[in-house]
Amino acid sequence: MIKKNNKIVWGFFTLLLAIVFFCFFFGTKIVSNIGTNFFSTTSTDLLRDIFSTYYHVEYDTSYAKSNPMNYPYGDYYTYTGCQSLVSQPLRLMEDMGLKNASTYSLALTNFYVLISIFLCVLFLFLLFYELKLPGIVSMLGAVFITFLSPQLDRIGGHLTLSYVFVIPLILLLTIKNHNNPRLLYSILFGLALVISALAHPYYLMFFACVAVCYWGYIFFKEKERFGGRWKIILHFSLQFIIPAICFFLLVTIGDADSDRTKIPIGFYTYRARIEGVLFPYGRPYSLEKYLPFAGVEWEAMSYIGIVALVVFAGIVVIFFKKLFTKKFSSLLKVTDNTMLNVFFWASLALLLFACGMPVNWFPAKILNYLGPIAQLRGMGRFAWLFFYVINIVAIYVLFHFINRKINSKLWKYMLLAFTCILFLTEDYVYARHFKRYANENPLWTDYNNTLKENQWVNTFPVDNYQSILPLPVFSIGSEQLFLSDKDKILEKSAYVSLKTGLPMHGNYASRSSIKQTYNNASFAWQPWTVFPAIKDVKSGKPILLITPVDTGSLNENEKRIVEYAHYLFTANDIVFYSLKIESIFQLCTDYQKQLQELYLANKIYHKADGIYSNDSLHNYYLKTWDNNQQDITFQGKGSLKGIVNQTTFLYDSIPPFMDTNEIEVSFWISNFTDDLYGRTKYKINVICKEGKQLTIDQGEITNRIYAVNNGWGLIKTTIFLPTDISNLSISLQNKEMLAKPVYFDNLLIKPVETIVISEEKDNVLLNNLNVRF
Repeated sequence: MIKKNNKIVWGFFTLLLAIVFFCFFFGTKIVSNIGTNFFSTTSTDLLRDIFSTYYHVEYDTSYAKSNPMNYPYGDYYTYTGCQSLVSQPLRLMEDMGLKNASTYSLALTNFYVLISIFLCVLFLFLLFYELKLPGIVSMLGAVFITFLSPQLDRIGGHLTLSYVFVIPLILLLTIKNHNNPRLLYSILFGLALVISALAHPYYLMFFACVAVCYWGYIFFKEKERFGGRWKIILHFSLQFIIPAICFFLLVTIGDADSDRTKIPIGFYTYRARIEGVLFPYGRPYSLEKYLPFAGVEWEAMSYIGIVALVVFAGIVVIFFKKLFTKKFSSLLKVTDNTMLNVFFWASLALLLFACGMPVNWFPAKILNYLGPIAQLRGMGRFAWLFFYVINIVAIYVLFHFINRKINSKLWKYMLLAFTCILFLTEDYVYARHFKRYANENPLWTDYNNTLKENQWVNTFPVDNYQSILPLPVFSIGSEQLFLSDKDKILEKSAYVSLKTGLPMHGNYASRSSIKQTYNNASFAWQPWTVFPAIKDVKSGKPILLITPVDTGSLNENEKRIVEYAHYLFTANDIVFYSLKIESIFQLCTDYQKQLQELYLANKIYHKADGIYSNDSLHNYYLKTWDNNQQDITFQGKGSLKGIVNQTTFLYDSIPPFMDTNEIEVSFWISNFTDDLYGRTKYKINVICKEGKQLTIDQGEITNRIYAVNNGWGLIKTTIFLPTDISNLSISLQNKEMLAKPVYFDNLLIKPVETIVISEEKDNVLLNNLNVRF
């Protein structure tokens, strides 16, 4: 029997060993430079989080609203990557008199990540102590598991997902409450749920899984342990129901944007894979090319380790042996400890869910019925609970097996030593590269702007400007539009925003307002009308326009904006311009004049009522559906009505013209800015004369968006028609949505150089783009 006071002694040695492991794998530079260290200088996710956290403390005036991106709208703090557990305490301290509180945001962010490693070791040690394992076994087990955790891989990108202590804390509080039932443990469990979920909502699922499975077991098997059903309900309410309600209130109250997506992209893509849990994918010794499975996606890599794998294999063999011999009474007993049995089956159930079961057995539209669960698209992360539980079970089972079944002391020590060597080897191979998390970003952490590269900040007239417009335009996070971060423009614009306090029009958030996203994305499109975001800006001050030195990544529309701006200076590979609001209006006016001139110059050959072109042979196809009268149209009296989750054919016949290879296809689709409509997929097929069908173009319509007008989206793509084809079909379908109506108007198929005009009263389209008079 372990003496009670040994708990403190062994706990001390456990933390000491954790420090040794940490220094060996991570080095000491991370700690000594904790106020300036960047775990990564290449991860856009990490840079975004650090930037938005600093900005929220230094420049924002509201606790709930964060304004560094998506100007002039800003966003609710939970969607911007802002580390609320860092920014909110610092803002409060600043309000209480702490000077320069924002300069502590990076240090506190790093501290949370690093201290979580030692808390993980401590909580695992205490958990093993609750399981009555010897001090040395508890110590080694806690350290070995911590430094093998798949969450450590998240440090370089997803800061709050690298809080490795959360899952061990859930298990520890549950087992302590089981061994010594007290309301205090349930209250602590509930508080931990709220705080962890505020750090990252994915943690809520771990709390939910453990709480529901544990209290379900207690309710049906050990009801009297807590004094009956009403006390069980009280404990469960304190642990999960009340904290979950509090969490949802904290992350929704004050959020004015109602058009966020209900189903983020990737629910089926970023799931776990059983082989990613059982085999060392991503490790130097994975031997992936010799495995019978294809490589797994990064989110699916949650390798449990060779020791846990051996024990798990043994559990599976024993399970089926009991099943075949009909020993049903002990079928679910994987150990002689009730709590470990509950944890094992709970984690296994969550692992299966992480692999997409049973959700991936159904069509994609099932996500419409999952509510908040559909928001958790990174399904592979839920395999982490299984990692911790199976390793805890492995150490517990191996210790008792060696202690009870092996009589020879020599063999006992050899098996224990061999187990330790396996853990040490895998810890070393996995964690030896963690020194990569020590990085400096001096331009960002030079808060007093003393570096030569930051001298421009000291003389820059910030008050003369209202916002930053980064070009090329980037927009990531609405889950409906993806304009990638080119030429490190996110990093460049975040740096300028951090130094000046000016918010940017670019957006790199999560679950952003769909309509606001398109308002700012329009800077990358043809300026056929005044950019919607400009109509909503908060003042008449100029905009600070920034571009990379090499403008090769800018499209023709973005280059057009630069032409209307006034050059200021160049610093740190960033070119600064002043863009007046009146210059933007002039840009849009001039472009409309160009469209009007094209209209007048090419309204030559009349084909039908209101339809003209510059082609005397009328070598184009325009379908207006005016004979198909509808209440909802983009132009004219008619449109094509479809059901969005069913296949709608815009065209399915012989090619409308021949002997022209490069073809432009465009059309207008309704409800484009509504949730999920933008994920509608188009497909263009041809049938060769020998009967073979080919897909020559396909994808999501958001990748082909050229304009948005009153909720309608202009979709345009260029294709190359093969010769000798007998049929051309253009179809659309959205498998993620329910049966909702959708309308299409003005399908235009034409050679690239041809100009086609369609007019109806004051609604004039030139190549399907609005001309305003």
